[in-house]
This record gives sequence, C-alpha cells and structure tokens, in this order.
Amino acid sequence: ALIMANPFKEAEKKTKVAPGGHKTPVGYIPAGSTNDFARTLGIPSDMVKAAEIAVDSFIKAREVEGEKLVADVIGRADNILSMVENVEELSPKTVAEYKERLEKKIREVLENKDIDDQRIVTEVAIFADKVAVDEETVRLRTHIGHLKELLASGEVVGKKLDFIVQEMNREANTIGSKSQNVEIAHTVVDIKA
Repeated sequence: ALIMANPFKEAEKKTKVAPGGHKTPVGYIPAGSTNDFARTLGIPSDMVKAAEIAVDSFIKAREVEGEKLVADVIGRADNILSMVENVEELSPKTVAEYKERLEKKIREVLENKDIDDQRIVTEVAIFADKVAVDEETVRLRTHIGHLKELLASGEVVGKKLDFIVQEMNREANTIGSKSQNVEIAHTVVDIKA
C-alpha cells in the first residue's frame, strides 16, 4: 500500500510564528477580502476567481514571450538573408580570382609559349561548377521565406521550425564546403552562429 504524507503536517512544519502568535506557511499568499496583502495584489476572495486571474496572467505572459521570440527569430532570419546576399556577391569574384591565378600559373609554367585559351576556359568552367552556390543560396532564401510564413501563421510550429532550421544549416554547410573564398567561409560561420 502506498502511504502519502499528510500535506497539513508538512505545511505545519514550514510555518513561522508571526507577531500576535499566528502561524503562516512559508510562501503562502492567502486570498480573501480580510487580507491586506492579497487585497493590494488584487486577489479576489473567491478562490476560483483568484485561480482564473492567475491562469489568465500566465497565458498573457506566454503570449508576450511568444511575440518577442517571433520578433527575435525574424530579425535573425533577416540577418541571415543579408549574409546570403554577401555570399551571392562574393561567389562570382571567387571564379574570376581563380581564372586569374590559373592563367598566371600556366604562363609561368609555359614561360610565354602558346597557351590554349580554350583549355583555360574549360578549367575555369569546371572550377566554377564545383564552387557554384547559386542553388544553395536560392534554397536558403526559400527556407527563410517558409520560416517567416510559419511564424506568421499563429499555429504551433515548433517541430516544423526545427526541421527548417536543420535544412538552413545543411545549405550553409554545403556553401562552406564548396567555398574557396575565405570571406565566404567566414560568412558561413556567421550564418550558423
């Protein structure tokens, strides 16, 4: 048989003797019109009404907290979008810089002999294909748009948001692994932070 502790005896152990000889449990806020402290807090004497006020206040606090979290997440998503724009600006420069380095290296090796320009174009095209992040930035933008739509929906979206954030992280990782540019690599780290 399960023996339960007597809650009244437990409360009695946690009481203090107030001036005038009254015992008040620690942490106890009494309801009632005869209690000055309860009255100053606006606690009605009816326990049901007091509980309703407490629950309503709790719900309102959660709503305010949720609104602030939505604003924070949207702000962070907008920040990521600006970083994606930076990646999109830097990406073509990476290919151009590679082409310059490749041409310089070939000229040094061949010492001004005839250079097959078509071969350089082919090598640059292969490199450009390897480091192209256009698809990833488009998907990242799409995920951010979906994230904002979910936040605006007012529905319970925790698991969906978790999935979208995982997908955003995956796209950022792919951009980072393809990148040959230090600035893009640093931007990817910032996106993931």
